[in-house]
Amino acid sequence: MGLEGRAVTLSLTVNADDVLRAVLKAPELLVRELDKAIGRSVHTMARTARKESPKHTSVLTNSINVERPNRLEGLVRVGVAYGLYVHEGVKPGSFPNVEHIHDWVRQRGLVPVVPGEDTNDIAWRVARSLARRGQPPRPFLTRAFNAHRAEAQRRVDVAIRRALDAV
Repeated sequence: MGLEGRAVTLSLTVNADDVLRAVLKAPELLVRELDKAIGRSVHTMARTARKESPKHTSVLTNSINVERPNRLEGLVRVGVAYGLYVHEGVKPGSFPNVEHIHDWVRQRGLVPVVPGEDTNDIAWRVARSLARRGQPPRPFLTRAFNAHRAEAQRRVDVAIRRALDAV
């Protein structure tokens, strides 16, 4: 699972002896079984992350997607840069990246009410406010992972057993 540029790394563990036996006996069968287990698990986690994410607008929620760089890896990604600030929060005293705030202002469709200002002025005002007050974390990805961790672990274990039983 990851957030724009930085990752929230969450992983599962497996019995190395079982995996080694399965790899030696039937590597393609093991990869096929693990591919199915990982795919189902990351899609389930992504659905839950979408449910758990804040819904001020649907931009953040709709940006959550699954990537499969290879058959043994699955990533739940957030496609908007401000997702990191929502997930991890902002401590008072730290100044957020104004470009990310500007993207958020544009995506929300905020327009200046003061004559002569533009969306960049709004972004700076929001950034200063966040630096003063902070923003509590809303770890929607971590909650989604934790909600399905045991189920994902079980799927991976069953996939390894299936590969061993089929040999």
